[in-house]
Amino acid sequence: MATQMVLSDTDHHDSIFSNIRTSGLNRNTCGAAFGLIGGILAPIFGSVFTVVGWLSGPTWHGFAVQRIGTVLLFLTIPLLLFGAHCLDLSDRKDEQVKRNHLPVEVKHGPNSEGEDSDLERN
Repeated sequence: MATQMVLSDTDHHDSIFSNIRTSGLNRNTCGAAFGLIGGILAPIFGSVFTVVGWLSGPTWHGFAVQRIGTVLLFLTIPLLLFGAHCLDLSDRKDEQVKRNHLPVEVKHGPNSEGEDSDLERN
């Protein structure tokens, strides 16, 4: 029961791309995209370079492919952490903007002081 209440309160349809559409391209969203995409691509290319280094030797056409592969494999975790941190900063900023936005309710007729106003803040 508690799990259902916790899971129903979360908003799972927000992705990094919808966050970029709503927030625009700023430092946090660009950092999140770079970190998460780099964190996904780094181990793939790192594995490929490492395998090429195993098969052909540590250098291939003058490039130190084994070293490049190892560096890319080690960069995976820091890139993912950086992307997650930037995404958290962007989400925190969006929540702060939503919290500071005051709802406006349209009321018809006179208010408590007898004045006739169309818009009143809650």
